[in-house]
Amino acid sequence: MVYGNATQTLRTEQQTEATQKEAETSEKIAARAFAQSYLADLVPCVFGMLSENGYFHDPVEQGMILHLILF
Repeated sequence: MVYGNATQTLRTEQQTEATQKEAETSEKIAARAFAQSYLADLVPCVFGMLSENGYFHDPVEQGMILHLILF
């Protein structure tokens, strides 16, 4: 019966560890979903603001502006 008690203790420890890993995984999934949701709205807004402030430019448009100014 010594082996039976040791086996039961081992199984209990394994179950506890599995439960903890499951909880950690659930927290990580929830954190990732929140971050993706938050960034989904933030990224287009930031790119729009950067574009409006002239941080991105269209090379064709820039060439046309320079061509019109020079000639």
